[in-house]
Amino acid sequence: MQIEDQVLSRLEAVLAEAEGNKENHNGSGGGTPTPFGLYERERNLYHQLINLYRTSGNEAKRQLQDTLRLLAAFHGIIETIKRNENFQEICSSVVDFSLRDLGAEYCSILLFKEEDSTEDPFCLEGVQEKTSFLRIHSGGRLLGSVQFEETVTRLSRESGECLNVGDVCLDARFDEVDFPSVVRSFVSLPIVLNRAAVGFLILSHSRPHSFDNSKILFLKILATSLAHAHLTTSAHTRETSDFVRPIAAPRFAREDHDVLSIIVLDFEVVGPLGQTTSLRRDTLRQIRDNLRAILEGKESVLVQENGELLVLLPGVSGEQLFRRVRHLRDAFQQWKIRQNRELHQVRLSIGFSACEQGQNLAEALEVAALMMHPELDEELSVPA
Repeated sequence: MQIEDQVLSRLEAVLAEAEGNKENHNGSGGGTPTPFGLYERERNLYHQLINLYRTSGNEAKRQLQDTLRLLAAFHGIIETIKRNENFQEICSSVVDFSLRDLGAEYCSILLFKEEDSTEDPFCLEGVQEKTSFLRIHSGGRLLGSVQFEETVTRLSRESGECLNVGDVCLDARFDEVDFPSVVRSFVSLPIVLNRAAVGFLILSHSRPHSFDNSKILFLKILATSLAHAHLTTSAHTRETSDFVRPIAAPRFAREDHDVLSIIVLDFEVVGPLGQTTSLRRDTLRQIRDNLRAILEGKESVLVQENGELLVLLPGVSGEQLFRRVRHLRDAFQQWKIRQNRELHQVRLSIGFSACEQGQNLAEALEVAALMMHPELDEELSVPA
């Protein structure tokens, strides 16, 4: 501002001197009168120039602040990956960072079923609308669309490197693909172990050309970090043998009364031929009663009409939520190993979200429903 004031004072002094010279010149009767308003227009041009300078300066300052904030958040996520020994929590942190700090509207971490492995495929998806919602499952459909997953994974395998699509609507490779609404541009990066892709980190946005080179640089580092974490931490889907120890009710940080977190648990029984059926209501109530033992205070777990369990956690923030999800999953696994062989085939899908700073619970539940059951949205969108 000091420089601007100096420039303004100097310019007005020059204009005042010119105005005085003009009056002296006109008063002597010589020359042509200076057109009225000439210096006023110059003043206006100056003010336009100085406003442009201020706007540019403010924009540069804002971009610098955004960059510093992003670097701080990125440093935090890398430190989380280094410290944490639970792969699911690491993946949850990466997805949350991608939605909150990189501005993606959708993010998923997809790991394939490895050869000679008894583990299911692993997928963690997150969406960011008015609130964010994350879902962990082993199903084979990203955003509920088999076509979307098959197309993205096929092209990603063919690319072998980072696949950055600026606009799916203008790319002939996607002419036959019906993309979900949050996919106009997307980027897919391989998670590589032993020179082979074991999965992909996928982000998308409803606007075209949303992922520039600076964001992709961050994502490449995250993909490499995920590969390292996958190699060094516990398995992403824990075996039942990991849960034979009893679980004590965990103690968590002080409650924040302006926050309400929700967790949605969806169950299905996998048959011998891979077919899936819903869990019986009496079995669902048994699981509910088992999970109540690790809840605290005003926390509750409710049986939904659609066969899901809804866990309400007042005062639990997003940072605490990852641990709560893990403890609920651990409790479910302990319950499962005590059941008969048929119930050993029960598969769990978990979705979770934190409603903070006045966010609407109804909106969070709506996003949860669409993430847990994307096929419902497809059915509603089909014209009669």
